[in-house]
Amino acid sequence: CVLIPGSGLDMHEFNASIKKAKPATECVVLMASRLLIDKGVVEFFEAARIIKETKETSGLRFILAGAIDPGNFSAISDERLEELIAQGNVDYVGQQRDIKHLLSLSDVVVLPSYREGVPRILLEALSCEIPVVGSDVPGIREIVREGKNGLLVPAGDAGSLSEAIYSLVANPSLREALGRAARESIQSKYDQATIIAQTREIYEALCIS
Repeated sequence: CVLIPGSGLDMHEFNASIKKAKPATECVVLMASRLLIDKGVVEFFEAARIIKETKETSGLRFILAGAIDPGNFSAISDERLEELIAQGNVDYVGQQRDIKHLLSLSDVVVLPSYREGVPRILLEALSCEIPVVGSDVPGIREIVREGKNGLLVPAGDAGSLSEAIYSLVANPSLREALGRAARESIQSKYDQATIIAQTREIYEALCIS
């Protein structure tokens, strides 16, 4: 039995050079995902609401990108999504083709999913030296190292999610430290060249046998 961790990522394409300079007072928190309940979309909206209502949030922006997947049993309804957007705490930008543009604006990337494989958006963020907040579930905890390249929170817990997000929002030096370690934390295992080489080795071994 051989386990290959996902399809890998082109780390030449996703790197810290894409990040755009902006005033230190501005901070962008991004969630990019299919709009499924199981992805923690509701918790993201709730965490944004908690932060906006209880913390100093001048210059802070929450962005949600993604599309509803109507064929999925976990898809959020149009009505529920409209209710959440109407709260005014999160900017919903719909499905985006250029994820690098969103990452270039982002200071923190969030994925509060209930379950995952290998979440590509977190790999892309880490490769760009952006700290992340994710649920402490299989698939996410394999790539997010608590206090090293990001923060982990219990799935389904909007309160804990809000605390983790704001700890990064309010502490630029922590964001910088986690960001510096982020790329190195995934490079040896998830670089696309490594994944391709591992896959080729398996096929070659099967052909020989």
